[in-house]
Amino acid sequence: MKKPKISVIVPIYNVEEYLEDTLNCLLNQTFIENIEVLMIDDGSTDNSRYIIEKYALDYENFYAIHKENEGLSSGRNIGINLAKGEYIQFLDSDDYISLNGYENLYKLAKKNNADIVSSYMVRLKRYNIKDSYLFIKGYKNINKTLDSVDLNDYPELIWDTFSTNKLFKKEFVEKNNLKFKTIGYYEDVPFSLEALMLADKISIHNEIFYYWRIRETDNHSITQQYSNIDNFKDRVKMIFLSNELLKQEKLNKELKKELYFRWIDYDLNIYLTIFYQFDKEFHQEIIDEVKKVLNIIPNELIENLNSAKKILYKMVENNDIEGLCHFSQILPELKKNPTIPELLNEKYKKYIDFERDAQRESLNVKITGITNDKENIFINFNERINYLKEDFPHKTKITLVDIDDNEYPLELNKNIRNIPVNNIDENSNNKKKNLENKQILIPISLIQNKEHLKIKVEYSAQDFKKESFLRNSKRDVIRYDNFDVEIGIEKNGIFFMNPRPTKDLTIKIENIVNKDDLFRFYGISNDKIDAVYIENVIDSKKIKYPVNSEKVENKFKINFSIPYEDILSHPIRKWEIKVENKFKSIKVAKKFEFYKQFNKIYIINARNKLLISDDFYNIFETLYEKNEKNEKINPIKKENRKINRENKELIKNNLELKNKNNKLEKELEDYKSRFLVKLADKIKRAF
Repeated sequence: MKKPKISVIVPIYNVEEYLEDTLNCLLNQTFIENIEVLMIDDGSTDNSRYIIEKYALDYENFYAIHKENEGLSSGRNIGINLAKGEYIQFLDSDDYISLNGYENLYKLAKKNNADIVSSYMVRLKRYNIKDSYLFIKGYKNINKTLDSVDLNDYPELIWDTFSTNKLFKKEFVEKNNLKFKTIGYYEDVPFSLEALMLADKISIHNEIFYYWRIRETDNHSITQQYSNIDNFKDRVKMIFLSNELLKQEKLNKELKKELYFRWIDYDLNIYLTIFYQFDKEFHQEIIDEVKKVLNIIPNELIENLNSAKKILYKMVENNDIEGLCHFSQILPELKKNPTIPELLNEKYKKYIDFERDAQRESLNVKITGITNDKENIFINFNERINYLKEDFPHKTKITLVDIDDNEYPLELNKNIRNIPVNNIDENSNNKKKNLENKQILIPISLIQNKEHLKIKVEYSAQDFKKESFLRNSKRDVIRYDNFDVEIGIEKNGIFFMNPRPTKDLTIKIENIVNKDDLFRFYGISNDKIDAVYIENVIDSKKIKYPVNSEKVENKFKINFSIPYEDILSHPIRKWEIKVENKFKSIKVAKKFEFYKQFNKIYIINARNKLLISDDFYNIFETLYEKNEKNEKINPIKKENRKINRENKELIKNNLELKNKNNKLEKELEDYKSRFLVKLADKIKRAF
């Protein structure tokens, strides 16, 4: 091939169930002819090594390199040495790149002769996408693409120390001898931090480039195992390596402060909030290591933390293992029910200021149920801000927002209409009764002829104001005579409605055949159809296909084809089949399932439309192997549940004993006081 513009370095170790997804997203890139892919197998023991050999044979710009198992850093460093591209990008073997991502970043890099081009990253779940806390912090002041940035002007970018969401100029990497250090889990951070500090020019692309997968199978990635002590130790190593870099480079005070604050607000806090989950033998070691980091951190930054985090670090300073175990366990409940814990030592209570904490938190508004009548849609919802009680004084303002950002005021329904149990969100705690819900009344006349409608909720207290879009966790459809209202979920679980006019067009798919990676649909319709399209359920991306229609008596025989690669063209593999005509329903005669090497594709009825979805499926794993794995896992899960129940019971008993002990101590003190008074009276009478 010609000299590549970008070298994509993919270190690989035992990721057979995700690997083809990742490599296929590279094949589908708009810039693929300008990319070389270095697939570096780090001694895999599964089928990953065979998969990359197949790609290397089939595609001239894919190269398979095999090595002994030495870890992620070793593979990336070999990739740097072998790379021939003008720019380098590091792609983890279970993640995903947007289809025009490389083209967009390369154009920005060339336009500005940038040493680094950084871009936005999101977390990729099986059927949804959400923002990462690190990127919410790092990109909070960036809402457009920037040709050149100075870290001194955007110190919050120091929160983004990933290597995977960036292009690095090869010449810049070689000139500064940038290498990944072997520290276990967090090699990205020192590498990226040093690169950011040394770069003369950094460009920022603000659109989504990188999808960081949250694994939902048994094969969890190394960064998703926080209660592992080695994970903690490597995080601390990363912090000290980063601190050494700060000593070498001349950074201004604000930049250092931003990085210091990240360490205590995020990096170490992850482990302190689950302190009780670690084995007892590691408790003192964790405290000792955190203390070493705290010696670096200015005291003023600790004071800037919220109450809970501040108390955790005060407990570390006091070597209070018992306090950390108890307090870390009640933290989730404390967010929902901000009451000073009775058993919290008096010396920590002075740090609690829930109202101040709440002002730093986001507003969370979630649907608890939806119903309707002929004229209105009624949406019940709960609003919550961490560390604020539900009855905190405030006003609520509701606004309907359409696809063009036009806003329409809505009213809260004073006469709350009860929502039937079967209409309440499956994940809601209010299945049996409606608790302190508020209800939005949406007139049908307001939403007709509008698209992609979201609901914005504004929470106004005396000293602060917050707003958020309503969230949902259940897709549905509300049916009227001449139109449907489709209830959807977009990125971050944001609720939206799409009114869709209907008529008496019905389509029934009677058979689906998969041949040569092409799904062929055969069915009947009561009217002629020229085209169908698939629409992604998360971002509404559409792909259109022609339909062959043949009139037979008073019906039409129809057939159309959808390529398998189109289903794979988005990180969220969940599509609905629709037609451009107004239609009443599209149905399939039965559930159809198709099996690929690592995917099971199924097509079912959903919301009056067809749903195409997929699940991970390993054709190499026999039924015996699955049963054998389950036989090993199920007893462990059972034992774990038993231990959790016993642990909760012990905690409950411990709390009861402590309360009794406190009561007895108080009674003893009262008795001592009374005894001393009586004794004093006797002495007075004696004299």
